[in-house]
Amino acid sequence: MKKLILIIMAIGMLIGQVDYVSDIQEGIFDNNCTSCHVYGHTSGLNLTSYAGVMAGDSENGPVVIPLDHANSLIWQHVNSGAMPPGNNPDLSGDEVNLIASWIDEGALETPATDVTELFFSEYGEPDGGNHKYLEIYNGTGDVVSLDDVVILGNYNGNPWSETFTFQAGATVAAGDVYIVANSEADEAILALADETHAYGDPWYITSFNGDDVRALAQINGTDTTIIDIIGTLDGGDPGSGWDVAGVTNGTQNHVLVRKSTVTVGNSGNWTSSSGTNEDDSEWHVLDHNNWVYLGSHPHDLYTVVDLDNNGTQNILDLNILIKIVSNGFQEYECLLESADVNYDGQLTIIDVILLAQTLLND
Repeated sequence: MKKLILIIMAIGMLIGQVDYVSDIQEGIFDNNCTSCHVYGHTSGLNLTSYAGVMAGDSENGPVVIPLDHANSLIWQHVNSGAMPPGNNPDLSGDEVNLIASWIDEGALETPATDVTELFFSEYGEPDGGNHKYLEIYNGTGDVVSLDDVVILGNYNGNPWSETFTFQAGATVAAGDVYIVANSEADEAILALADETHAYGDPWYITSFNGDDVRALAQINGTDTTIIDIIGTLDGGDPGSGWDVAGVTNGTQNHVLVRKSTVTVGNSGNWTSSSGTNEDDSEWHVLDHNNWVYLGSHPHDLYTVVDLDNNGTQNILDLNILIKIVSNGFQEYECLLESADVNYDGQLTIIDVILLAQTLLND
């Protein structure tokens, strides 16, 4: 049985972080240490719980120094064979190494969530009005708590000026999105938003312009790690906005949709993420006030058809497109860019079918 436990722990070390409860408490301490080190032990060291382990003993104080196994007394003692004492068998090398790994990962009671696959999936900065929003996608495969996730914000080339915290207890289901929007945004945006915020009440996080940086970050103790970023602090104020996919001022008066091929955040590397053209950028750049993709991710983008200019793609646009295709493309060449769903340079029944399919799937 013990051999099986060691195999499971070894696999756990290969595929993820050490779990204190199953790997350390139940896998090691309960099997080797708690016959002696219980509450009231002469040393004062209680290894029956996480709180007891972290409290240490009466003589030395803390026996675990998070992130530093070499200077942690508990590791020193099990590594030297001083624990377990007497004729009790020493811990195996795998068990000693597992304790070291747990300490070096921060000695957490619950493993920290890997949020590298949590990233901005859509960004809206309108041409007029306050239809501003940020959409965050959870591609981790697990429910993610936002308690230790923040959005950093700045203005006009200044350093970070605010740290936005999500509503207490906020989570994002696997494969779902979380939307933070300006409270004066269009009703279609507000209907999908998980949080809305007015100007300066108390945040300015959804009151950004094209030259303001927004970064998704994880907080772990005193450490802040950027997971994803739109814009950059490097180089100061860009003026009106940053170029994206070769589009000048792409972060101003545009909607940005992350490509379906992107599976992780950019870790703060905006230059690589924004790219220099449509092929090497991580983003699709759409016209302003075009939020038909908001509310889910990922998307295989086709041209968004908004022929009635109401800010959404709907059955009325399909009816107009049918009439255009039926009456001949040449008469409506001016609408090619806004109605060519499959980007083939012409308006045909294929565009009608693709638009119909998109509407059915929405």
